[in-house]
Amino acid sequence: MTARSLREWRLTAAALDTAALVVVMGGAAFARFGVSNALHFVRPDAASLSAPWPLGVVIWLVAMGLSGLYSPTRCANGVEEARRIVTACLAAPGALVMMSVLLRAQPSRLWLAMSVVAAIPVVGLERRGLRWITSQMRSRGRWMSRAVIVGGFDAKPLLDTIDRDPTWGVTPVATCGLVWGELPEFGLEEVSRAARQNDASTVVVVAGSMSREQVRDTVAAADDDGLNILVVPGLDYELLHNLQLVALGHEPALALERPSLRAHQRFLKRTVDVAVSAVGLTLMSPVFALIAVLIRVDSSGPAIFVQRRIGRHGRVFNVYKFRTMIDGAHEVRAQFEKMNEYAEGLFKIKVDPRLTRFGRFLRRFSLDELPQLWNVLRGEMSLVGPRPALPEEVEAYETRMMRRLVVRPGMTGLWQVSGRNDLTYEDYVRLDLTYAQNWGLILDAYIMLRTLSAVVRSRGAY
Repeated sequence: MTARSLREWRLTAAALDTAALVVVMGGAAFARFGVSNALHFVRPDAASLSAPWPLGVVIWLVAMGLSGLYSPTRCANGVEEARRIVTACLAAPGALVMMSVLLRAQPSRLWLAMSVVAAIPVVGLERRGLRWITSQMRSRGRWMSRAVIVGGFDAKPLLDTIDRDPTWGVTPVATCGLVWGELPEFGLEEVSRAARQNDASTVVVVAGSMSREQVRDTVAAADDDGLNILVVPGLDYELLHNLQLVALGHEPALALERPSLRAHQRFLKRTVDVAVSAVGLTLMSPVFALIAVLIRVDSSGPAIFVQRRIGRHGRVFNVYKFRTMIDGAHEVRAQFEKMNEYAEGLFKIKVDPRLTRFGRFLRRFSLDELPQLWNVLRGEMSLVGPRPALPEEVEAYETRMMRRLVVRPGMTGLWQVSGRNDLTYEDYVRLDLTYAQNWGLILDAYIMLRTLSAVVRSRGAY
């Protein structure tokens, strides 16, 4: 971003964060102490801070700044932003308590707990709104970084991606070492001239096919000119917080931490799966019965569709769904192969003639997936995870795709909340591998919060 755009973005983010925190902390104070004490901040009958929420808002904003939440680069990924929100919302109360000790006063523990519990989801939703505003501004050509793309042939896919999607916030204006479209072309040693002549503020270095010396000289030239620098190391998929920068022999190295939940985290994840699925199956049983009746009325055949899928570590299990197609649809699939809208790996048709009328409604709002709560209860699936794959899909997997099978498949996942069937096969692969590499409780919570929005909008559901 330009200095002006960056300032505008940060002011917008700070204003929205302040509004969200005032609502959260002020609301918790009113609920805990009533209007009078909440507005006076100090109880008249004691020398302690009953609800120092204005001070809390300031400390919370500082904690968010220290957590990197006012850097558009660090917040470019929603999962990473969610992790930083949780970090800030857990650090701020500790800082507030320390400040209160210095003031020789003690804030209400119940008020503080209420603020923390409310702040994480409220700030998360507010930041979701900020991402929408940012996306809208970028689609209008604002809050963008004019960038010189440096690299060889392997820079082309990245350039294609950011060029067709302005929400990444990067506008390619020139290339160095790469011939692409109608953009001005420069040599690898002409980064400074390319940036200067095209008014670029950012240099994106795709290092995969560049020599060590070329990367070093490019970074040095960009740094001397005061340009923002992004180095893409050429990894196959996003690694997020499992990618750590370390020193090895006085050289920078990328440490890839093996994704794994500790015993207590696995226990908590499984406990949530069992509790939600058990409660869901119990409370929604009348809805299940109504849907089953409507399916049978709409078309002949069973209400529940059973299909063999591949789960964690390659185990085969039966997945349960409400039937949305004519009975025997899988047996006649070969007749519609030419209508498949995926070049490889998946079979999807936007207007599938095998869908029933009621089935189309069920798919639009993902109601056909609800019987999979039984799979979750049985331990064959989780609430969150990669899409359970068909046996024939697994047989065609490349080596890298086998990493999808290190975690339980889920009812929802990154793929489902990022556009579902509107995504390309490569997007589907990338998102599932991203989850498999980075699975954790914060990521699961982020996906579950976004699932409701994705279902209501029914974008990409068919």
